[in-house]
Amino acid sequence: MRQRSISVAVCAAALLLLAVPSQAAAWVLKVGFPDQQPKAGESWPVNIGAHRHSDGSPIHAAALYKFLFRGEVVATAYPTPHNSACGGSPRQGHPYHFFGAFRDHLCFPDRAVGIPLTLRVVVRAGPLGTKHKDHDVVVRP
Repeated sequence: MRQRSISVAVCAAALLLLAVPSQAAAWVLKVGFPDQQPKAGESWPVNIGAHRHSDGSPIHAAALYKFLFRGEVVATAYPTPHNSACGGSPRQGHPYHFFGAFRDHLCFPDRAVGIPLTLRVVVRAGPLGTKHKDHDVVVRP
């Protein structure tokens, strides 16, 4: 009897492990960056979308930005699509919640000119999991 309960527990655990990757594959993260590198002090647009893989329907998610230098996170910022990118109020201290897609504008400071950074857009979709897209950035003067 004990072997049977152990077998049932092992099978249940295996099914749970198989369910996790399928949930992560259940949605698609799309991030659109401009073709040219950002210029210091100027608005740089980013488009972010989160949709179901099966039918393309929008999902609820939350986004944030991480800036990496040589693979290490050096800063975290939060989307503020309804505020001016440059010279506006500072970015809030929590991820931006959205449904389907949104467009944001980033503003890079003068101190970032010439430094090779990686912009990582991180999107969390609750029980569906977290995904990210990286984009290499070198800010122009």
